[in-house]
Amino acid sequence: MEYLGEGEASSSTLDIESAEHVRYTPDVDQVTMPLMSFVTSGSETTAGETATWTGVSLLWEDMELQPVFATPNFFEGGPDHRMALRGKTIRATIHVGSGPLEEEILWAVRKRALPAPPKAPRDWPEQKALCLAALNGPLKTEEGWGHCVGPRWPHRPFADQASTLWRLTGEVPPLEKIDMGGSHIPNDAIFFVTGRAKQWRDYWRNVSKGILNSQQQEGSFRYKGKYLKGHFEDTASGFCAQKAKVLLEYAWLTGDMEALVGGVKTLESMKRFRTPRGAQTWELSLHTPDILASAYLVWAYVRGYQLTGEADYLEQARRWALTGLPFVYQWGRYPVMVYSTTAVYGATNWVAPNWMGLPVQWCGTVYAYGLLLLAEHDRTVDWRRVAEGILTAAEQMQYTEGNVGCLPDSFHLKGQRRNPADINPCALVSLRRRLAGEIDSLAVGTDGIHRVTAPFPVMVEDDRAMIQGQAGLTYQILIDGERIVEITSQGRDVVSLIEGAPESKDN
Repeated sequence: MEYLGEGEASSSTLDIESAEHVRYTPDVDQVTMPLMSFVTSGSETTAGETATWTGVSLLWEDMELQPVFATPNFFEGGPDHRMALRGKTIRATIHVGSGPLEEEILWAVRKRALPAPPKAPRDWPEQKALCLAALNGPLKTEEGWGHCVGPRWPHRPFADQASTLWRLTGEVPPLEKIDMGGSHIPNDAIFFVTGRAKQWRDYWRNVSKGILNSQQQEGSFRYKGKYLKGHFEDTASGFCAQKAKVLLEYAWLTGDMEALVGGVKTLESMKRFRTPRGAQTWELSLHTPDILASAYLVWAYVRGYQLTGEADYLEQARRWALTGLPFVYQWGRYPVMVYSTTAVYGATNWVAPNWMGLPVQWCGTVYAYGLLLLAEHDRTVDWRRVAEGILTAAEQMQYTEGNVGCLPDSFHLKGQRRNPADINPCALVSLRRRLAGEIDSLAVGTDGIHRVTAPFPVMVEDDRAMIQGQAGLTYQILIDGERIVEITSQGRDVVSLIEGAPESKDN
């Protein structure tokens, strides 16, 4: 219900201006996990860095208890801070910690334990058929696919939908052209199996340069627009992380040094932020706490760690992953509830819809994808369990009637009701494939000298790329971000990375 920064008051109107801004006794169905915490920074070193922290947390068991939260204590008009529980029988734990707020979240998760993911509503063949029904049905027109169903949404030959169809069927959709985007989790594999790798590289190179041109000298990015109202500065963690994620993903796929240097500058500049916020400025305040901010921060810092080996970037990714957990329902009283994800603690245009207690699962899927990247390097929390829970909750929410296979924009918990817009299921397919250890978009192989990008699993060794391809399919690979090689797959393909050397292929 609240994710506050230093000195901020609870139940403010900075993120929601209607009467619902008063949250000191919230509807318990809107509480995602039974935790209240206060953390204060202590003494400072001569360098200005915080040396000590003091935290007090309250964790309870019975989700029927009424939490009360006020900082400062406007409930009683005092200068202190109030957290309390109301009920006939109260079992709770008070914890005094010595770390930042993320460590209090970690303590609570470990103390209480993560819930088991809900049971998958379908087996994989049924789930695959449901997603194909959406892509070949309500989302499709002669012009292409819609991001969502309906005439309000442009229908184009989107790369993400085309890539997903290829992954699901093994057949490349015939397309005269391909447009970028389409899904909340990008999937660019289609460019590499339709002879368009150069188009892909040139597009992202231009996007990267455009982002770098808007970057401030110290690495941040600045927002201008109406959703600046109420925020104490013109930047935020999520707003910067969106840009860093694009730069570092491009650097990861191509080895582009300009994008890497710029992305690292942003990673360094974002270390000062403590609150995940500001990733949805198309309709929400820059100030509003946001799970998409957590998602982009995790994604960017993991890529930074993979590219540089800097251990602190992995620690930052872990820290920001913890900040996303309070947006995830870790209990449930309704059939579809556990691992549903609150998108933000605020309201569109400060008024409505109020998103608290109204899960927006597509936001959670982006966070889940970031967690799967982190899970390859960190075991602080069972990140795979969280990602699987979020994905399974999304699959529970998919339509089985009407716009079959689509994911609703939001889900009404008490009524178990799906609310449009009705979104394409490509992100769910990407997550399910990654959980199964399969390639969803593009794979990277590197030996520290060469970097190869391919639509199939790839390993680099002794100046050769070994690719597990699809026999009979012609596809392209990108070598060191510059050279494009076309291959007609024999199933297992071996390609020399030395320009001018003959290529070899074997079965």
